[in-house]
Amino acid sequence: MAQYRLGHFQDAMATLERADAVNKGMPSNLAFLAMARFRLRQEKLASTTLTHLRQTIKEPRWAASEEARGFLAEAEAFVEGMTH
Repeated sequence: MAQYRLGHFQDAMATLERADAVNKGMPSNLAFLAMARFRLRQEKLASTTLTHLRQTIKEPRWAASEEARGFLAEAEAFVEGMTH
């Protein structure tokens, strides 16, 4: 996430992909992965990742998480806001 915030989008994407392979479906990873992919002009993959994030936060372990909803809101605002 820090790499993304610093504008290191390629590095962030690589790190987040590795993290997601280990910690499947962490909302924070998915949100930043969607945004990094979008920044790298991988719009379809960013959209797919955003859809996966939406499904993930419906799971019982994330459903009540304010933090997870915050990550989703940020990713939606960025990815969808830039495509409309």
